[in-house]
Amino acid sequence: MSLENKNLHSERPGLLDTGSGDVRRQLKFAQIFALIFGVLLLLRAIEWLILPRIASLSFLLLLTAISILLLRQHHIKWAIHSFLAGYLVAVVVGVATSGGLQNVVIGWLLLIPGLSALLGGERIFVIWTLTAFTVLVGLLVLNILGFANEVLTPEPLRRVQNYTHVMGQFAMLSFTLHAFSRQFEYYETEIAHHIEIIEREVDTRQRAESVANNSNQAKTRFLANMSHQLRTPLNSIIGFSRRLLHRDIGLGDRDKNALDSIYRNGKTLLKIVNGLIELAQLDSKDLNFNWQPCELSDAVRVELSSCVGELEAFDEREFILVSAEPFQMIGDPIKISQIFHNILDYFIRHTRASKVLLKCGCSVDNDAWGSVIFHVFDSDVKAESIGSMLESEGSVNLPGEVDGTLGGVSLAIAARLIQLHQGAINVVALSGQEMEVHVLLPSVSDYYPSL
Repeated sequence: MSLENKNLHSERPGLLDTGSGDVRRQLKFAQIFALIFGVLLLLRAIEWLILPRIASLSFLLLLTAISILLLRQHHIKWAIHSFLAGYLVAVVVGVATSGGLQNVVIGWLLLIPGLSALLGGERIFVIWTLTAFTVLVGLLVLNILGFANEVLTPEPLRRVQNYTHVMGQFAMLSFTLHAFSRQFEYYETEIAHHIEIIEREVDTRQRAESVANNSNQAKTRFLANMSHQLRTPLNSIIGFSRRLLHRDIGLGDRDKNALDSIYRNGKTLLKIVNGLIELAQLDSKDLNFNWQPCELSDAVRVELSSCVGELEAFDEREFILVSAEPFQMIGDPIKISQIFHNILDYFIRHTRASKVLLKCGCSVDNDAWGSVIFHVFDSDVKAESIGSMLESEGSVNLPGEVDGTLGGVSLAIAARLIQLHQGAINVVALSGQEMEVHVLLPSVSDYYPSL
């Protein structure tokens, strides 16, 4: 969940919403302060006939008025720039006509970084801080080179003028610090609010995960407890039907065919039950794997050889290992063999694929992963249908157009075993009735980088 659409990294960090009151109120206060203090200093400059100050203070009042108009039209950024430009010009002229860096007027220049950060955020702070620093370096260089800045303030009134500047700078500094403290308090409140929201979300998700885990464990326990009750009657049906088939009890052809159908369907149903129980057990926390280094190409070669005998019942079908590059991985050798047995068995028994070419070795995209590719020709099952049976979390989804639920369970078991080995499986549809099934498994180096 997003933090209620609050943009904490906007153009002005520190202002959560440029349209809300903080920046506008702060800028208005600075404008009012500049107008009052600027008029006071302008009247003194006119009284003392100090023309540079008259021009600079008039410029300050003009840009402050323009800033007020821009603020009313909601051009906040340009209102800030306009105000700070007039402020800087007035300060530079004030320093130049008050004796240079030794005078208290320089304090106005030092307030620019804090004021720009308060009003405009990071970007405006960087711009005006660099500008103020450049002006400060320029004044310092002029002072080093011996260009004396004349004090144009009448001597009897210089002390009063300095006191006036000190009081004004103190007021501006107090305003800046107060505004920053309000922003910090606002941030603390917002952060605490967001933390509370996140903690509630985490708590909700943890409870949901706990419920899901408990439900999953209950399902596993149910299937484990029911395995005996499910298998016992099926074994009885299979055993009695087989005995009747092998005994000469004078059954007609029709009855024999019916009995043979009972026997074959009973065996198929028993395999499905066993597959579902095995799939449920894969989600059990008590499941133990015999982790050890193993050669991926050897596992593929052995399972393909064991399946070749089953191909004798099918005419004109080919399952060929085209290439088998060595690839070391970490896994349970029995489970790894089961993965490829289930996939090969599915294409042998539950599809009419005329040819399956296998390639084993390093992945083309990343040599840290082992890849086994099943290139299937003339498949009567669509790639989308097979992909739907390879859902994440080992769940089983058997589409209506797929003939043979036993194959769907075996594919789901293979997908879950791959996931438990930190691998991945996906189906890629090619032209015509061709497809590729990609199995990716991590190498030994992912577990033991020193190997």
